[in-house]
Amino acid sequence: MRPPTVVKTRNSAAVWRRTAGLKQAEAAEKLDLPRYLLSNIETGTVTPAWEIAVALSRLYGCGVNDLFPGVAWQGEMLDTDDPAYRGYD
Repeated sequence: MRPPTVVKTRNSAAVWRRTAGLKQAEAAEKLDLPRYLLSNIETGTVTPAWEIAVALSRLYGCGVNDLFPGVAWQGEMLDTDDPAYRGYD
């Protein structure tokens, strides 16, 4: 019997970036982030700071919870008119 395969859980940030038609380097440049940091966010190695999560969601045209489902953002609020709010309802 083979041991189970361990699959690293990833967030959907890379999927949303590709859907927005951006390459990783382009997105990193627009956000003024090092490309390696965006790579680490996309692979789930790091969870971004709230400000970066909001900037990513605005750039990709989705909600913060669409990008990072299951992350509990403590003490942070968005105006309900902000597109990054989507996914909280």
